[in-house]
Parts: sequence; structure tokens; C-alpha cells
Amino acid sequence: MSPKTRRRFELVPEALVALLFFAAASPSRGQAKAGPDPPLWRLTPFGGSSFETNPYTLEGAKPTDVRLRETGTYGLRFGREISSKVSIEIAWSHAEPILSTSSAPGSTVRRRLNDVELGVNRYLPLGPVRGLLELGIGARGSRSALGGANLTADLGAGFEVPVIRPVFLRIDERFRETYGNLGPGDRFAYCDRTGCFAYRHRWFANWETLGGVTYSF
Repeated sequence: MSPKTRRRFELVPEALVALLFFAAASPSRGQAKAGPDPPLWRLTPFGGSSFETNPYTLEGAKPTDVRLRETGTYGLRFGREISSKVSIEIAWSHAEPILSTSSAPGSTVRRRLNDVELGVNRYLPLGPVRGLLELGIGARGSRSALGGANLTADLGAGFEVPVIRPVFLRIDERFRETYGNLGPGDRFAYCDRTGCFAYRHRWFANWETLGGVTYSF
């Protein structure tokens, strides 16, 4: 066998090894690219403002509108990313707005409100920032003597800014609607020593501006 022929036969095993290596490596690379990112748990403490709303009328000789004044709010969200575009989360928030009427503008009576809701977020890529659209439904509760729990629904928009992975700054604007539910035969939302409070409309709305820090893991 000539030296050239021997050299060609010696190259065959090397070529086969290289070909087998490439064939084995190619599917794994394709799978890594095609497979989704692992789902992420998300924890977000937040705070912000709940703006004024006008849900009640105080019944009497001269009915008076009753306002829940602007106040601070805070809470916690816990959720999971289903994909890079969608996540679900459960949220709790607390606020204590002052009840105010034209007859008692300096009132310091506070109403304790707790909201619990389930929400869905749809993410929108905006370069380094990630936009989001939000839809949620839940319940707003206070003491049973003050009307119990009410159905709520909200629609919002916001964005997330990466700080140091896995930490993000999150800002939200939310429009919340609360249902003024009454039991069978009820005329008023509730009555106390001030008088009896009737809902002005079946639904009443308020805006919320929230900021928080999201930790994903």
C-alpha cells in the first residue's frame, strides 16, 4: 500500500469521530435553543397611592355624598411566570382611607380595607424595559359590620426595569372597579352611629399608582 493510500485510510477514523461528535452535538444545541426558559417564581412587595373615590350617600334629612379620601396603600404579590410572555399572581394589599363628607370635612374616621385578588400579566418587550398589561379579579373586605366583602376587578398597565438580576423595579397604574353588593332586602351598605350609608351606584371606581421591587427565583 502506498504512503498516500495509507494516509487516506488513517484519516477515515478521525473523520468518522468528528462526524459522530457533530451529529450528537447538533440536536442538543437545537433543543437548548428551542426549549422554553424555566418558569420563574416572583415576589413583589409594593406601596403607592389609592386615589379618592365617592361610593356612598349618607342618608338623612339632607343626603350627603361620602368620599374615601386619597391614601397610601401597601401589599405583597406572589406569582409565577408561565412563559416569557405571561405570568399569574395573587396579591394582597391594605389601605386605610378617611371617610369624608361635606358636613364633616375634617373627619378622621378611617375605613380599613383589605384586597385579595388573582391576576394575569401579559408582557410586552420594549428593549431593556419590559412592559406589562394586567387584568385581575378578587374581593375587597372590611369588617362585616361595615358591609363585609365586595367583588373587585381591575385593569392596569406598567413596566419592569432590570436593576441587578434577578431584581426588577416595577411600576403600575391600575383602574379598579368595586361592586356595591347588597344582600336580599338590604337598602344600605351599612349603618353606624353617624347614620346609614347607601351605595351611589352598583359599581364605584378608583385609581391606584403602585411601585415595587420584584425578586424572581
